[in-house]
Amino acid sequence: MTTRLEKLNQMLEREPQDAFLNFGVAMELVKAEDYAGAVARFDRLLSIDPDYTAGYHHKALAQLALDRIAEAQATLEAGVEAARRVDNAHALAEMSELLARVRATPR
Repeated sequence: MTTRLEKLNQMLEREPQDAFLNFGVAMELVKAEDYAGAVARFDRLLSIDPDYTAGYHHKALAQLALDRIAEAQATLEAGVEAARRVDNAHALAEMSELLARVRATPR
């Protein structure tokens, strides 16, 4: 039986620049707790579409799972900028809230 990740990777082979497919693969990697792989895939996604605001949020969550606090903060700061740029109030609110919590995290 083919897994969802395998199916998404097959589709991604045909359309490597598809932001939605890259996001889907990254989220499947998160689900599999492959956070380093997910961060790499989110990087790929954001290189394709720097305005894909959900990519920043979920990349930061994966970085936090890896205890990469400073990297997560930088990702969220970039995500807040992207959310402002595309006028996405929902993403802006979510990432701003998470950014405040990350900034308050003792290091």
